[in-house]
Amino acid sequence: MDVAHTAHGGGRFLSSKQAVRGELERRRRALSAAEVSTKGGQAQARLAALPFLASPRVVALYAAQSFELPTDALAAALLNRGVTLCLPRVVPSDRVLRFHQVGEPLVRGPLALMQPPASAPTVALHEIDVWVVPGVGFTPQGDRLGRGGGYYDVTLPGARVDAWKVGVCFDCCLVEQLPTEAHDLKVDAVVTESMLYWVRSP
Repeated sequence: MDVAHTAHGGGRFLSSKQAVRGELERRRRALSAAEVSTKGGQAQARLAALPFLASPRVVALYAAQSFELPTDALAAALLNRGVTLCLPRVVPSDRVLRFHQVGEPLVRGPLALMQPPASAPTVALHEIDVWVVPGVGFTPQGDRLGRGGGYYDVTLPGARVDAWKVGVCFDCCLVEQLPTEAHDLKVDAVVTESMLYWVRSP
């Protein structure tokens, strides 16, 4: 049975994954380019100040699409700290993401995503200290709703147990509850342009 939940951004929607995903996608794609830039900048500043990002060795980011929370300012700040950055690459017929060190020009991959070329230096999952995880929506308790491909749900079980996983989204996509299943991952912290929620004690 569908159950309605109240969203952080106002309004109500059905709890089926498809319905929630559609509503949250609508919300973030409704943001103007100026809003994405301003709100994204605020969220990135909040991310850069997190204690576990003070001196990590390797951080996994993502190449944001125009409607996603950007990561360019965070990437610049981390590179200034001497951090090794890596980005995911989608491999056809395999949902486990491959991560490659930032440095070579990105190429367009499956799902219209920009990603490193296969020739870029690889980074093993267990080498990653901090994962910045995108999502269509999150809850303050660390529940995540992705775009439906399941790539991070399949990939993150290969991460080190002590590695930090932080979910990022705009305020309008932070909701009180999400429909989840046993295989859906939880993150250790959630950051938006106005809030930080700890799921795991820092």
